[in-house]
Amino acid sequence: INMASKSSATHLRTLAHESVHLMIEAFVLAHNIGQWQKERLVDLIMQESFPDVNTMQKVKLTEVEKQKIDAVFRLHYPDIEAVCKALQEEHEIP
Repeated sequence: INMASKSSATHLRTLAHESVHLMIEAFVLAHNIGQWQKERLVDLIMQESFPDVNTMQKVKLTEVEKQKIDAVFRLHYPDIEAVCKALQEEHEIP
């Protein structure tokens, strides 16, 4: 993590955000979660765990896509593997 480019006020948020990425990476890879889905998922986990320091990112998803991810998250959280599995199943072609 390049902390030199961050203001000291954002250090805690950056460390927490990147730690969440590392903690969920195995599930993300196993279930082929895309980059922007992953960022939204990290933001949602951050919102649950660190609401005082979290800032929701501007991700390249439509509002409908964000709402679907949010709904899956609410349904399965705190089981992140189940969240990732449900997101994968949502994008599979029948």
